[in-house]
Amino acid sequence: MERNKSKLIIGVVLVIAGVGILFWVLAGKSANAPSEESSGVDQAQITTGADRNSDNQNVNPDEPVSSDQGDQSATIIFTDKGFEPSKLSVKVGATVTIKNSSSKDVQFSSDDRPTHKLNSGMNLRVLAPGESAMFIANQAGDWGFHDHIDDSFTGTITVM
Repeated sequence: MERNKSKLIIGVVLVIAGVGILFWVLAGKSANAPSEESSGVDQAQITTGADRNSDNQNVNPDEPVSSDQGDQSATIIFTDKGFEPSKLSVKVGATVTIKNSSSKDVQFSSDDRPTHKLNSGMNLRVLAPGESAMFIANQAGDWGFHDHIDDSFTGTITVM
């Protein structure tokens, strides 16, 4: 009887340890895996801190802004008034950073709401105030975008 009790205790400990290890492994993988909505993102990376491209802060949102920088990058800033700039032109392969400088969450998404399938590589996860994310503009064309949370905020990226 004592022997069976020891085997039972050892078995329970092994099962608990196995479940704990399995949970730890799966939790680590799911934290790094893209969400279902952003699975089409070619390369998204969440960052925080200062804006990488402050040149776009004082632009007219109705005029397209070109990214002719040597590093092939551009920044769209989301404020409480919307995307600035709301029209942007970049070259294929450019890194586009979306920075949330508003007081609310934003989810940068490619058009056709609600499916976001016209250029799914632009779709990003929800960004809290102060967060940034980026994607690589790999598909040439004119691409509409919007805030999935409040679709009254819109814009267009032209990828050449």
